[in-house]
Amino acid sequence: MTECLQGLRIALLAADGVGQTELDWSGDAVRRAGAQTQLLSLRAGQIESLDEDLDPSRVYTVDRAVADASADDYEALLLLPGMVRSHQLSSHDSVVSFVGDFISLGKPVGVVCHGTWTLLEAGVARGRSLPSYLTIRSLRQTGASILDGEPASPHALRAFYSTIVEEFARLSKQLAPASYGESADPSAWLACD
Repeated sequence: MTECLQGLRIALLAADGVGQTELDWSGDAVRRAGAQTQLLSLRAGQIESLDEDLDPSRVYTVDRAVADASADDYEALLLLPGMVRSHQLSSHDSVVSFVGDFISLGKPVGVVCHGTWTLLEAGVARGRSLPSYLTIRSLRQTGASILDGEPASPHALRAFYSTIVEEFARLSKQLAPASYGESADPSAWLACD
C-alpha cells in the first residue's frame, strides 16, 4: 500500500478489554499507510487487551489520556472499545465529548466493534451508515443505517481496515487546507493505490 496517509496523526482510542487483533491490525494498517498514531485511553499508563474477547493478552502503553487530548491534535480517529468492556468508553464523558468534537469538525472517525455505542452517546449516529453487530438494535432506533457486507463484518477485519485507510485518505484530503495551512503540500498522502 502506498503511503497515502503520510503525515496524518491518527488517535487510536481504546480501553482495557480492547481486542488485541482489533488494536494491532488497525494501528498496523494506518501506520503502513504512513500515518503516525497515538494510543489514547481513559488514563495514562497501560491497558490490557483481550484475546477472543475473554483471555488476557498484550499490555499496551497509553500515549495520552483522552481528557488531555483535543480533536485538533489529530486528523482522524479510530474508536476501538472491544466488546466485553465497551461501556468503559461510551459511558465516559471525556470520551463522548472527544468523539463528538471529531464529528463536529468533520474529521473522519473509524469505528470498530461496539464503538457505535459511543457514537450513540455523543448523539451523532442519526443519518450515518455504521458497522454493527445485530445485537445493537438501538442504532436503528436513532436513525442510523447498518452497513452489511465484507467491509463492515468483524470477520473481515483486513478488508475493513483497507477501507478505513482509503476513507481516511479521502476525507482527510477535504480537511487539508484547514488542518495544514496554505503553505503545506499534502500531496504525499492524498491518494491510495
